[in-house]
Amino acid sequence: MIAPLEATPAPLSRCNANANANGNANDGERVVDMSLREGGASLAELAAVYDESVDVVRLRRSFRTDLVRLAERAFVLSFRGPPDAIDLDAAFPGDLSDAARAVRDDLLTWTRVFGDLLEAREVGVRIVCGDRPMCPSFHVDRVIVRLVTAYVGAGTEWLGRSARARASSVEEAVRRATAADHHRAAQSDIVLLKGDGFAPGARGVIHRSPPHQGPRLLASIDALEI
Repeated sequence: MIAPLEATPAPLSRCNANANANGNANDGERVVDMSLREGGASLAELAAVYDESVDVVRLRRSFRTDLVRLAERAFVLSFRGPPDAIDLDAAFPGDLSDAARAVRDDLLTWTRVFGDLLEAREVGVRIVCGDRPMCPSFHVDRVIVRLVTAYVGAGTEWLGRSARARASSVEEAVRRATAADHHRAAQSDIVLLKGDGFAPGARGVIHRSPPHQGPRLLASIDALEI
């Protein structure tokens, strides 16, 4: 298992915790379908993560499907810096293909958006490529909010809020979870997951990298300083 980038847990009191709170989340999940739109999600829609009834914001979207070649080599790369000035060129050294540029530019866009959403002065970006799950066991991140997306391969899997509410620990929640408690993002979906550091007493989302066959290209973004 790869150790996650960690930020110092801190409450997000500077943001409106009831932002975009119209409607109830489905088992703690708010879904925004971008696949039929010309533009992307608005910051107000992403701000649903501050709603007390929301643990996960999932943005359904369509992205390039010609990225398998980028996932043929195994590597783990971590970057950190200001969200509007982070340099990700080293992620694909010597690769100037349209696919590599598309992933790089997409990550740069979401890094800026994520930085704005959390008012972060510094963010951490991790890019993982390989044929094994990055974190195969269910766990909770000690971060405020984490953004994850799978450009190639299976998307992140998590347990819904009701599974956590029925248990006193992560292990118990996993053991007692039913099929209905399991949720999974599709390839290329953007997922925001609350961590234990979201607020005092917060219970972060229980999630994992699901079992899969074949290559996987995963990226995650954390707020390291807010």
